[in-house]
Amino acid sequence: MSNRFKVDKYGRKHVYGLSFNQPIPSTEIFKIGQESVFPVIITLNDRSIGNGSAFIYKQLIYDNYSYLFFLTNLHVIQGIHDAIPILSQDENVNIKLLLRFKDKDIEINEVYLTKDIYFDFAGDKTGFYSQFDFAVFKIRIDTTEIFDFFSIKEERNFQEGDKVYALGYPQGLNLSISDGIISHIYNEDEEFLTKENETLAKNFIQHNILINHGNSGGPTVNEYGNIVGISTKGIKQQMAVGINYSLNIYHILKFLGNPEYLEKFRVQEFMNFIKNEFQKIKSLS
Repeated sequence: MSNRFKVDKYGRKHVYGLSFNQPIPSTEIFKIGQESVFPVIITLNDRSIGNGSAFIYKQLIYDNYSYLFFLTNLHVIQGIHDAIPILSQDENVNIKLLLRFKDKDIEINEVYLTKDIYFDFAGDKTGFYSQFDFAVFKIRIDTTEIFDFFSIKEERNFQEGDKVYALGYPQGLNLSISDGIISHIYNEDEEFLTKENETLAKNFIQHNILINHGNSGGPTVNEYGNIVGISTKGIKQQMAVGINYSLNIYHILKFLGNPEYLEKFRVQEFMNFIKNEFQKIKSLS
């Protein structure tokens, strides 16, 4: 579609997500997901130790290549910490954070997080940080093809009772789609405490779409193909059925629109630091 991009003063094309004026069928939602939602995989010596999902929200086209910008959950990226307990079992350690992009594994080396969470990246999972459970990364691809991906509207266009879909790779399986309805939208000043003593709901969307491990980081979209949030987690408590959450996309946009709120996290440098620390521990044992 020729009207899906604008050209800046440097000649780069800024590509917009697909926009629809009426509800589209779930088959069309799934088709767009096939072009824009991909697995994130963490490997230790080439074996998988964690997985999640990520989705394109922006494309920037240069003369003969493109950058694709992705959103995912912070806790998907935090999966690299799962390697720490087993690092000392191997002499040669190789940890990678990968995007499985159209059957090709692309290493993710640069991630952006909010400054509020950056220095607690080592695993702080308190309720305060739940609302910062997102991360941004980009990859370079050698094509100027315009990709199909879901749009983000400038103003919120969803409400309680709306039908929504979640796309992702549950349990590391193929791309899956599930549907449900928005039960409640928790605003900036509205929250509650679960039995797990975790403040979950602030800036979250509650819905009844089942969120499994691996769905995390995938998009939650409405019937118009607009992103409403990042599929994040479900309540896993006895007698809790159909209580699942996505992080509200408009909360995230506050940070994406102001680079001063984000900080670069160099994945490879961090993993090298972990390996060096373990080598010190092993030399003392």
